[in-house]
Amino acid sequence: MKFKRIAMVFLCAGLVLGIAACKKDRAEKADPVKDAAAAEVKAREQRKAFSDVMVRALRQAGVGKKIQYDPGEFSLIIGEAGDKLFFLGNVYNRYSQAETAGRDEIVKRFTNMVLLSDRPLPADFSEARSHILPRMGNLASHSFMRLRNRLKGLEYTLPPHTVTASHFCTDLVYDWPESIQGIQKSDLDRWGVTFEQALELSLENLDAVSSEEFSRPPGNPGVYVSPWKDNYDASRLLLPGKIAGIEVTGDPVAILPNRDTLIVTGSEDKAGLAAMAELASAALPGPHPLSGTALRWTGKEWVPFLPAGDIPLYYRFVMLRTTALAPDYHYQKELLDRLYKEVGADIFVANYQVMKHEETGSVLSVCVWTRDVVSLLPETTHITFFDDNLPENERVIGPVEWDRAINVVGNLMTKQELEPPRYKVEQFPTPEQFKKMLN
Repeated sequence: MKFKRIAMVFLCAGLVLGIAACKKDRAEKADPVKDAAAAEVKAREQRKAFSDVMVRALRQAGVGKKIQYDPGEFSLIIGEAGDKLFFLGNVYNRYSQAETAGRDEIVKRFTNMVLLSDRPLPADFSEARSHILPRMGNLASHSFMRLRNRLKGLEYTLPPHTVTASHFCTDLVYDWPESIQGIQKSDLDRWGVTFEQALELSLENLDAVSSEEFSRPPGNPGVYVSPWKDNYDASRLLLPGKIAGIEVTGDPVAILPNRDTLIVTGSEDKAGLAAMAELASAALPGPHPLSGTALRWTGKEWVPFLPAGDIPLYYRFVMLRTTALAPDYHYQKELLDRLYKEVGADIFVANYQVMKHEETGSVLSVCVWTRDVVSLLPETTHITFFDDNLPENERVIGPVEWDRAINVVGNLMTKQELEPPRYKVEQFPTPEQFKKMLN
């Protein structure tokens, strides 16, 4: 597919910028870059105002420790040593979406969570066992925490977990009435149980509070939506009985746009898949976002899924997946850029760009591999190559499909221990390799 002179739509972190062929009259009416900058300034001011609300509430509740606001992380750092970090993103989303009358309760819950954050877990397993539940999350969140800790000179140990469909992970939490607290290996060792034993128990506990049936949105008989809204809706993906009890056309397909939403339909149900895409798109901007990647149950495991036989529907699911990844890649780039600046490493962290063809609706994600620049490339659907040694009108090569590029130059790409995935490249493909990729 050739993309020269084709108008695209770039999407990044939920912001849509229309980039069309140069038309003077359109350019005079709107300046997307200027508008985006103004929107970011306003959002930054709103986040700061919200942090002030939370700091005042904590002071009124008796928190006398030092409290710092970190605008880059949108978090509060509490304590002289800065050992307590509380991210504000999810609570801010809930606060912004709530009616005015309900906002005080949201602030109160956050304040109580901070006040009770130092509580030790029960020493005896018999007391703890009924409060242990599985938490479905995204491996990227742990990767981000590792990078944040490296910036502070700290270590980060991934808690005991299991991986589903390559980028989801399930760890264990202790479910307090006011908050959720992660369970570490040291907790399991103290209780004298293995992670596998505790996970099995957590699934039994979750099943015991999951008697309510999936809801069915009006007009979409083949679509099922989780009704619980208790922080564990996505975790119900791990309950075979709940999924097996749903009647769908084809294999079960599930999507987990956020922690409180699990949507299920059938792989052969086009209307159901279309409705799923709409529901997931609406749910992704909410608190505790997880993923825009749909999963299909093979009878043994969950695997990533894209619908076949319907091109517009296929691209709707590609768009869901790629636009949900964009904020993660953007934040990852911010952390890596800060880290490499601190250690003096000359490594370029390539951007993750999502493009939509305005006429055909086709969707792709793209990164740029540049000659003589050590780079970390995000995993995209396509790679564009840039060689400034060539004549100006020949410097941009591609885009080349990712799988095709991997088959030819995969030996030049070293996968890093990062989520979402990135690949380090230090050498540029040879003319012979380009010939193989482009023919």
